[in-house]
Amino acid sequence: MKKNIWMLAVVYIVVACALAGAMYQFQKFVRERLWNLAVEDIMEVTKQGTMTLRAQMDSAHDTLNNFAEVLEEVDDYSNINEILIHYNKLEDGVMLYLDDYTVMPYDMEPDSSFAGMAAGDTEGIMAPHVRSGSNGTANAADYADKVMDVYVSCKLADGRRGYLTKEFRIDDIIDTFSLSYYGGKGFSYIADSNGTVLIPPADKRDIPDSIACCGYLKALPENSMTGWTILNDIFYCYMPIGVGSDWHLVSVVDMELITREADQIVSQTYALLAVVIMTIVVIMIITMRRTLKASRDAENQNLYTEHIFNNVPEGIALITINAPYINIRMNYAGYQMFGYDNDSKNNVCIDHFIYNEDYDHVTGVFDEAAQGRGPCTYECRIRRADGMLIWIAGIVERNHDNNGNDILMTTFHDITEEKLAREEEAVKNKRERRMLITAVTESYSIIASLNITRDELQFISLRELFADSVSRAGTYNELYERIAERIEPKYEDEFRQRFAPDKVELSFAKGRSR
Repeated sequence: MKKNIWMLAVVYIVVACALAGAMYQFQKFVRERLWNLAVEDIMEVTKQGTMTLRAQMDSAHDTLNNFAEVLEEVDDYSNINEILIHYNKLEDGVMLYLDDYTVMPYDMEPDSSFAGMAAGDTEGIMAPHVRSGSNGTANAADYADKVMDVYVSCKLADGRRGYLTKEFRIDDIIDTFSLSYYGGKGFSYIADSNGTVLIPPADKRDIPDSIACCGYLKALPENSMTGWTILNDIFYCYMPIGVGSDWHLVSVVDMELITREADQIVSQTYALLAVVIMTIVVIMIITMRRTLKASRDAENQNLYTEHIFNNVPEGIALITINAPYINIRMNYAGYQMFGYDNDSKNNVCIDHFIYNEDYDHVTGVFDEAAQGRGPCTYECRIRRADGMLIWIAGIVERNHDNNGNDILMTTFHDITEEKLAREEEAVKNKRERRMLITAVTESYSIIASLNITRDELQFISLRELFADSVSRAGTYNELYERIAERIEPKYEDEFRQRFAPDKVELSFAKGRSR
């Protein structure tokens, strides 16, 4: 029983460990899954911002290219200037810079960043800068005073080349692509391949170098695709803008924000695990206490049963269920009856005790009991340790031991005195019967067994006086005639009235009717 208790404790411990392992794998899976979802969400947001800005720049390039084709067919400068003036009423900030330093429209203040720039690139984007043609009050550190330009190359009808540009205020650009997530704590900005912040987020104009990821962006290969990295516990996701630039849209999120949700779920998981383990511990304690109590009760019951087993006046033996039948153990009364010390003949075949002539009979009874045919009785002689034979009477039936194994259990008691008394009574009765037969034989010359209906005769006792002729009679009629020949005449009538076959048959018939 104690072994079972320890096995139960081991089972509970294994279950608790399995649950702990399962919870660990679960929280690991949750962390990985939430991490992947967070990365996917941030990359999707970054992609949306990039596509928005890219679409705006592509649209500006397409518009300028179409407008440049129109200007290439105009010969008169004044007409070109008028066209630009009217176009700026529809699309503000469009200017033409020629390689001879001519700038149109004439009434607009030129940006010296383009003036005199030799036509080279077909199209591109001018990085954010303070417009050199401003009134001198612009602050280079203030993005509100900065602009950026989209430009395309242009060739006029007279062969002169230049750039057709479209100017955008940085504040307007910020409002179109600026991204915010994780409750406004995550943000995005635009940087070039050198890591220089070109366009900051709307609510964070000053980004320190420790967050700007400058060194990492410098190491990126040219035209690198979307990717992410972690530096100094900060998550960075980047995507190239394209449209002829080396710019990237970079999204920045503190790792603590990403892992916080996973930590909350994992904390709840560990709390649940703690509750489950505590529940298992409580159940284990309650179960073990009950099991220990049941063990003590079972042990007390076994002691009580053992006490009864060894103190009943009759013999009790536990026998194996299959032949050859082995005495597993016998109680004190049984060993005393057989003349052996207690437990001295455990695990000994029963043929060691049973008299040879009775062994087959006893094993036959045990075979029936082993097949579950109910309690079976037997009587046999036992050879005691001192060589003396005794008689026992017993009952045997199929049963179970303490471990639930099938066994035969037999109880028996000494019937030697009863057996001897019965044998003495049988001898006495036999002797009396012989004496009675002798007396009857002396009184009657002929004693025979008759069947009148079949006319059959069998002698039981016959005096030598009649041995000569009477003994040869085969039927009652023959016996009657031969004896009648020997009867004196004065007794002949009485003899015939009493022993004639018809008289005897009539007498038997009257006896049956009564």
